[in-house]
Amino acid sequence: MKKYIIIVLNQATVNLQYKFNTAITLISRTIPIFMSYFLWTSIYKSMDGSKVGNYTKSQMVTYIILISLVDFLFNFSHMRELGKQIQEGTLTTLLLRPVSILNQRLATFIGKKFFMIIIYVTGILTYGFLGYFKDKLYFVEVLVFMILCFMMFFYLLSFLSTVGFWLIEVWPIQVIMIGVYSLFSGAFFPLDLLPERIYNIFKYNPFSLIGFISVRTIQGMYSHREMAVYILVTVLWMVILRIGYEKAFRKGLKRYEGVGA
Repeated sequence: MKKYIIIVLNQATVNLQYKFNTAITLISRTIPIFMSYFLWTSIYKSMDGSKVGNYTKSQMVTYIILISLVDFLFNFSHMRELGKQIQEGTLTTLLLRPVSILNQRLATFIGKKFFMIIIYVTGILTYGFLGYFKDKLYFVEVLVFMILCFMMFFYLLSFLSTVGFWLIEVWPIQVIMIGVYSLFSGAFFPLDLLPERIYNIFKYNPFSLIGFISVRTIQGMYSHREMAVYILVTVLWMVILRIGYEKAFRKGLKRYEGVGA
């Protein structure tokens, strides 16, 4: 366990050394928040009514800010790491080390997002301690759900990254997945603005759980029963993606030839 904690701290330290890159990344991801804010503000001004669907202007602005913060935490850059290691032959070195490759990648993943995780968790804790959640149990459910979403997203990226065994370049798949995430996570608009039949199909996919559902849980929109269902579905996705990763990784190793290590 100690070695993985060291990996987390090393990755966090690396982020501190590249302060300019970190600052530019934060700024570039902040700009879309303002764009979405002005867009929805214009939409509400052009309407006669005070709501879009079930959302007032203040609720929509809160949603846009929260979903943008989710995008800070959940991005697809980690998806290319395994493909890079395969093409450079450095995966051979990792295979020879006395560490679990999946745990090592998880530690690296956490380390790269260490400060964003602290900010995000601090925000949720503050939100809870100020009494914005309906009760303490709901507060705990939100924390558990967010942790599970983080792990599910890691397993999703790990599973997708195994295409590096079969493809020379992984970035086209990454671009496609970013588009799929934007569409199904509610990044552009709340998913419950869709027709109910379509929404009921979309709401249990991993991207919706990570984006739309997690934001609405923070906004306190679900009952304890609904939270239990979403937590269960997230756990099921974790199991499916973990099994999918392990099978794909084993098959990929049969094709792997380490070079340059």
